[in-house]
Parts: sequence; structure tokens; C-alpha cells
Amino acid sequence: MSCHDRACNRRSTALTSVHPAHAARGAYADASDIANHGGDGAFFSKENNRTFFWKGAVAVMLTHFLNDSGQLRSFAEELGKAAIAKV
Repeated sequence: MSCHDRACNRRSTALTSVHPAHAARGAYADASDIANHGGDGAFFSKENNRTFFWKGAVAVMLTHFLNDSGQLRSFAEELGKAAIAKV
């Protein structure tokens, strides 16, 4: 995850001391990072058809229903980047 800096640690939950992005990423065995997303963290799970993006206290989870799985990741990345850009 691209969220290993002090800013990420400051946003950790008080109860678990784990940033929600790290906890969510750990739940997906096939998770792969997304670079240059404009937020604090992002990953893609092809097996679950999901993409996650974080910026500050905002989390975006996208679940995809596309017929062309070859375009799934690029579509998901662009949609998530657009959402994070609005935060």
C-alpha cells in the first residue's frame, strides 16, 4: 500500500492502531496496488471485482460488473481516480 508514511499513521484508528486501508487490503489475497491515484492508498482485487481508494477520512469501494474483464482494471482505476480527485 502506498500509505506507509507518518500521515497514514496519524489517521490510524485509535482502537486498533491500524489504518483502515491496511486492514482492508489484508482481507484480499489477490490485492495489487494502484499507483498515482492521488489519495493515501489504493488497491485492486480482480478475484472480487473490487477497487478501493482512500484519501483522508474518505474511502471509495467500487464493485464492478463488466462483461469485458480485460478492461476491468483500467476502468476501475480511472473511475476511482476521478472520485478521489473530487475529495
